[in-house]
Amino acid sequence: MLFLMDIHYPMLGFLLLVTLLLSILSLGGIYACISTVADYSGTNMGMEASGFYQLELALTLIVTVLAVLMWIWVIRLMRK
Repeated sequence: MLFLMDIHYPMLGFLLLVTLLLSILSLGGIYACISTVADYSGTNMGMEASGFYQLELALTLIVTVLAVLMWIWVIRLMRK
């Protein structure tokens, strides 16, 4: 845990926390998308459900990409 207090990167601990939170949000969004598909499979999805699913999928994709980029950035900072 001492590497998080490194004098060269004082914000590394904060970046790691934000990255972990983004990862948890990403996993939650993926689970929500899967459960939405499971809820509406076998039924006739209305426009509201379809639009909601597309928004949910887009937000999940954005958060997942941000989480992956943050992990790459944090790992590169920890190697220095």
